[in-house]
Amino acid sequence: MLLSADMIAKIKVGVIALLAVLAISLFISNYVTPDYGVIFGLKRFQENIFLKIKATPSSKVDYESTILDERLSELKYLVENQKIGYLLNSSLRYSATAGKLTEIVKQNYVFDKISSIKIKFDDHRKVIEGLMALCQKNDNTECKYIQDGANYLKIYSNELTLGN
Repeated sequence: MLLSADMIAKIKVGVIALLAVLAISLFISNYVTPDYGVIFGLKRFQENIFLKIKATPSSKVDYESTILDERLSELKYLVENQKIGYLLNSSLRYSATAGKLTEIVKQNYVFDKISSIKIKFDDHRKVIEGLMALCQKNDNTECKYIQDGANYLKIYSNELTLGN
């Protein structure tokens, strides 16, 4: 079945529109936080696509490590701006990202990254402890969700040993 010139033109316009939306989402994704709703979901979808197109396990580890930094920034933003209602889901995303990073390293034997990831986990744990103190100062019961991130970092750090 041959496509008509009109149909080809519509497909081209559709592709251009899709590329424009993707370009805009790339630009705004740096500024989107968990309280942006659907737009934040698009950011996460974009992150998953970018992870899948990484060519090597090492580049996947580097990318996921960057995403972990973003997840920590999101937690900081939520605590500092007292958007506590988003802490549970953000804490879960943070822990899941740390877990995914750990699994990529273990499954693909990217042992040369272990030392730097363990250092990152330790640094993040210190930041999370500071967030816990700040959050508890405001007497929020949701602060306990942040502690889960620190607990998981300890578990994942222990998993990142040669031979596992």
